[in-house]
Amino acid sequence: MKQDRKLTECRMCGSRNIIETVRFADVPFGDNFHKDPTGAKTEELHELALVLCEDCGNVFLNILADIESIYERYIYRTSVSQGLGNHFAGMVADCMQKRKPDAEFVVEIGSNEGLVLEEFKRYGVRVLGIEPSPVACFAKERGILTLKEYFTSGLAKQIVGEHGKADFIIAANVLANIHDLDDIAEGCRILLKDGGELIIESSYFMAVLQNNLIDTIYHEHLSYFTITAIGNFFRKHGMELHDYEINSSKGGSVRYFIKKGFPENGFNPKISNAILKEREDGLFDPQKHDMLNRNTEKMRRNLEFLLKDGRETIVYGASVGIVTMIYLLNLKDKIRFIVDDNPIKTGTFSPHAALEVKSPEIIREGRYRVIICAWRFIDSIAERQPFIKNARDIYVTDLPSAGIREWSGNV
Repeated sequence: MKQDRKLTECRMCGSRNIIETVRFADVPFGDNFHKDPTGAKTEELHELALVLCEDCGNVFLNILADIESIYERYIYRTSVSQGLGNHFAGMVADCMQKRKPDAEFVVEIGSNEGLVLEEFKRYGVRVLGIEPSPVACFAKERGILTLKEYFTSGLAKQIVGEHGKADFIIAANVLANIHDLDDIAEGCRILLKDGGELIIESSYFMAVLQNNLIDTIYHEHLSYFTITAIGNFFRKHGMELHDYEINSSKGGSVRYFIKKGFPENGFNPKISNAILKEREDGLFDPQKHDMLNRNTEKMRRNLEFLLKDGRETIVYGASVGIVTMIYLLNLKDKIRFIVDDNPIKTGTFSPHAALEVKSPEIIREGRYRVIICAWRFIDSIAERQPFIKNARDIYVTDLPSAGIREWSGNV
């Protein structure tokens, strides 16, 4: 495994005017589950801290982890995240019914199992996925033409030569996972048609800060974007952020709409108003960032009080964000195992702590206190596992309030 590299400059603008604003506990790469506990225990801990670029407004992790080692065993599939299918179906409908009904060719960067491109295919357009991880095989099973490669400017030139330029380039929940953003932007500029649109969706740092979304802060997520930073970044690459939409996906995300060149009818005042609001709301104030630390400590103390009776406790949820939360909330040595309804993870062991992942069915036994860290999915958990409504000693981590609440079974 390559050594983590400490970053000394901003990946979006190159400035060295950066400051560390939040330091968390060291954590493992949260999605590196193993089939045996011995292998799981070989996973190392890595620094986790947020850094702010005072020049362009980008927020990012202080280190560059060995991303290739993360993605070589990457098993996350879009379809396991509740609601994402409908969420992106709505985005595709907006693209094809309102934005560019005559679109002929769509490329998705980080296409995963092809869920988004499958929706585009329903409109009869040609699609191409770019997905470097092993889940690319599932896209091919769906009949989605997929290149198992990382997107680069060189690959963009190859695609143009073989398939032509794209009407839409989609990059949903992927740009924040990429270090060399300059090459990505150049690749998009090469690949996009004049009049085409680059659509990016990513977690919004404003939501992270206001809703205490510590379950979105982990080593796969290298950057935590702001509207200010995205606008600044693409402008230097001859592209313009001309619109955005805020939505509730992943606790709070922004969908950015970017075109080549600069707008003929002037800049959208909606963008300048959003940039002003980010500054007025203290999004670039290091003291505001420290609220993440204070809220995490509050939750940690609440859990220590709850667990002091020594009752055997388990955690519901085996996502990368929840593995990170287990360390941030100091639960690693206080829980017996993890439960999750993703069959791919059942029977595996979490990185570093080697906590076994079991089926939620074990909750029926009534032997364990359950802490549901998958707080955003409590409704869908209750639908899929209806017996949990009648279970006792169930608690939910409520990140927006930085609290731990007992769950009554009401959804």
